[in-house]
Formats: sequence, C-alpha cells, structure tokens
Amino acid sequence: MRLLMNVNWSAFIGRPVYPDSMTSDGKRVFFIAGQGCDRVLGMVSPTTFINNQPLRDPVTSAFEGADQPVQVNQQRLMMKVCPLTPRNAAILRMVFPRLRPAPIGLQMSFGFGDRLGMATPGHVQAVRGLDLVPVFAQQSVKEISRTGRTPAEVLDDAIWGAFQAGWQDNMAADADCIRSKDDADPWIEAGFSWYTLDLHEYVDQRAQPIRPQDLQSRLDILPWALLEDTLEGVEGRYLHHSFDLGLFRLIYDRDTLYRTLIKYGNAIVQAMRMYRYLCLRLGEGRFDFEITIDQCDTPTTQAEHFFFVNELQRLGVRITCFSPRLVGRFERGVDYIGNLSTLSYELERHAAIMSYLGPYKFGLHSGSGKFSVFPALQQSFNRLLHIKTSGSSYLEALRLVAMCEPALFRDILYLCREEYASDRMDYPVSADVGRVPDPNRIGDDRLPNLLDEMNTRQVLAVTFAFLATARDSTGQPIGERISDVVRQHEYLYSDLLSSYFKPHLFALTQSK
Repeated sequence: MRLLMNVNWSAFIGRPVYPDSMTSDGKRVFFIAGQGCDRVLGMVSPTTFINNQPLRDPVTSAFEGADQPVQVNQQRLMMKVCPLTPRNAAILRMVFPRLRPAPIGLQMSFGFGDRLGMATPGHVQAVRGLDLVPVFAQQSVKEISRTGRTPAEVLDDAIWGAFQAGWQDNMAADADCIRSKDDADPWIEAGFSWYTLDLHEYVDQRAQPIRPQDLQSRLDILPWALLEDTLEGVEGRYLHHSFDLGLFRLIYDRDTLYRTLIKYGNAIVQAMRMYRYLCLRLGEGRFDFEITIDQCDTPTTQAEHFFFVNELQRLGVRITCFSPRLVGRFERGVDYIGNLSTLSYELERHAAIMSYLGPYKFGLHSGSGKFSVFPALQQSFNRLLHIKTSGSSYLEALRLVAMCEPALFRDILYLCREEYASDRMDYPVSADVGRVPDPNRIGDDRLPNLLDEMNTRQVLAVTFAFLATARDSTGQPIGERISDVVRQHEYLYSDLLSSYFKPHLFALTQSK
C-alpha cells in the first residue's frame, strides 16, 4: 500500500491530484483530482483477476463511478473515477469515520462560516497543528435561505474540502441559529452534530419597564405547566438564598426574580422543547447544544445568566455552550466597540457562573477581528471557548476578486453601496456608506486594501445575498463570477484564508 501511495496518479487519471488528499484505508488509496468544478474522487485497489475478470471490491463498488484497469510496476490494479455526488460523500464518510461530524463537548472550538462552499481547504490550512476542534460546516438558517444552498450541500462541500486538504482529525458541523423543530429537521437529516438555538425572539425584552403593580398579571400568564413549575417553587429556589460564586455572591430580590422569570420564561420552554426533540431524533449525548441570546437588545446580567442556565438544568437540558448578550458592540468583521475594562469585569462574572453551574463553554458570535477581546476571553474562560465567524471567508473571496478581477470588484462595490441601506437592517453594523470610496476613483493596486477598512468591509459583508442574484455591468450573474474567480485561483484563496484566520487562532490558543 505504501508503494501505491507514492505513485503519480495524475498520469493515470489525466488530471492533477491534490497531494494532501492522498490517503489510504489500509487496502485502497483514495485521492481528489482535477480543479474547481472539474474535480473527481479517485480510488485504486489491488485486484485479483480470474479469467481476466476482476473480483468485485465491495467498498469501491458502493461508489458511483467508472472502473478502469491500470498496471503499475507489473501489478494489475483497478482504478475507479467517481463524481463528487451526495451519495459518494455519504459513502466516503462511512469509509473514513473522521469525516463524520461528531459532538466535541468541552473541547475548545472555532466555527468557520463558508457562504460559497469553497473555503474549507483554506480553513484546514489555517487550523492545522493547533489544539482546537474546527467547525468547517457552519451556516445559519438565514444564510441558507439567502444563498439558496441546503444543509446537505453545506455539509458535503465541507467534507469534500476537508478530504481534499488532508484533514485527519475530529470536526463538527453547526446548524446555526435554528429557532424551531421545522428549522432543525433538514440539518438533522443532513447529519449535523451541533445545534445552535437562537432564542432572542422568545425573550420578552419588555420585562424591565413593567410597572411593579403589573408584575403579577404577567406572571399569571406564563406557561407554568410547560415550565413544570409554580411561582411558589421558583420563589423557594431563589428568594432568601445567597449563591456563593467565588468571585461574588448572587442574591435575588423579589423584583429581580419576577422580571427575570417574565423575561426568560418562554425562552426556557422553547429551549427545553428543542433539546428534548433533538434527544428524540438523535439520542441524548449525541449532539452539541448551544443556546444563544446574543441578539437581544440589552446585555445579559449575571442574575439572568444564572437563572436561565439553572432552570434549563432543572428541566434536564444539558448545554454545551452559552452565548449571552455582552456589553458593547460586536459588529461584523471589525474589532470590539466598547469599554474593554467593563467587558472584562462582566466576563469574569460570567465565568464564575459557568464554573458554578458548568462545565459548559462560553460562545462568542461575530468573532472575526475581535483581537482586543481575545486576551480577556482567554483569561476568564481558558479553553472553555467557542468562537464563531460567519462572513469572513466570503470577504476574503471578495479580496481575491479585487486582486484578480478589479473591474468585477468595482461593479460589486458600486452595487453594494446602493444596496446597503436596506440590507443592513438584519445585522449589527454601523458603517457609514458615505465613507465608502467611489470604486472608480481607486487604483487597481489599492482595491484589495479596501477590505481592511471598516465601512467598506461591513457594507460588503451584509449585502452578500443581494450579490447572489445581482448582475455586473456586462449582464453576467455576479455570484457565479465570484465563484469562478475562486475556482480559478483556489490556492491563492486558501492562502488568503490562512493569513486571515491564523492570527485569530494563534491568539486564542497561545498560553496565558
């Protein structure tokens, strides 16, 4: 088998082989060959011939593709060339179980978003050799609806990319920002291992201004049966108790308790329902479960964090990761906006709660570019961290376009400036479109650097769905043209991704 691994299979298959993809299951050699859309899965196995007919190999026979006999050093072999289909991706995951997304629990992790489905080789290049688990397949329900991809396509693209780049370790797949059972079903069927439940729509963000005399009527309408609780039970667990969290003591007065209960009652019910549904479909302990409330209007207080997670645990919900709403602004693609001292103070107290109730990981969404925050995260949570990025890989694809197709990038930037006012509503951004330069007044050599400027970066980040169907000045679909540029320059794209993500990953994994 070692001899077969050293053969130049490009000469036999007529396409260049990705060298990192060469691997063996002990009996056969597998590899990816071709380029861009024109990629195939190749496999070669020693074969016994009887009456000049090869004996059937049950593994290679399961793949869709065409067999062809080859001879290497007087050894007769069978080579099969297979398209990169969903069926073949599923069989490949059976042959190499490491390609199956699996729960990763409390291991430090990093989520890579990939809106185009071509970034995984660059993600592998960035994360290889570092002590964390990557989430190569990560997409939100909102992004799926806007890009036109399916959960199965997201997972398959990541699997093929990981195999092509020679990834040998564990990985996860995140169904990001699901909100209901209907949202979860296609991700379950595709084989995702991580489910991020976005509960901000279930959080009653009007609880704080309620007049004291109106609190009781709001408590009366909470879904007590679904909470499997009573007001007397809640009071018995929290009132007149002092929770010693080490760094500080947490004491609930009646007003704080009632407002917290009103604010999170329905969210707790929804989290319980989703967790039990996932247990029913997947089996308890066979998935990672993240709760995020980071899109709420106001920061999550220590009293709210403790109450929320403690009540989930009472109901049997076991979370892998919790992503609260933090003080300051965590905008797309740029560093933290806010007071770092205040943030560090809050993070320390969230960490104390996690130590008391946990273990579970602290999740930070919109982690791209948040270098000023990483030291405080590491100080507070050590390795109990999950960092999530979303559109950064897409923005690096646009940087590639700026480098290789400046005329196309000018069309993109011009159109995105016009579209920004409507598309920004769904994202936490504060870019001033008036400060985005006129692309026709920028030289080709300066265009890639615009991706480092906050206003341009955010304008491009939030208009990705618009570009999927927009057309350039020649009438061609822009989304297809962006993908074509990436395919034509795939190695340069991987280098750009590695250069962007490595500083993030190093900052998070270096010793304190």
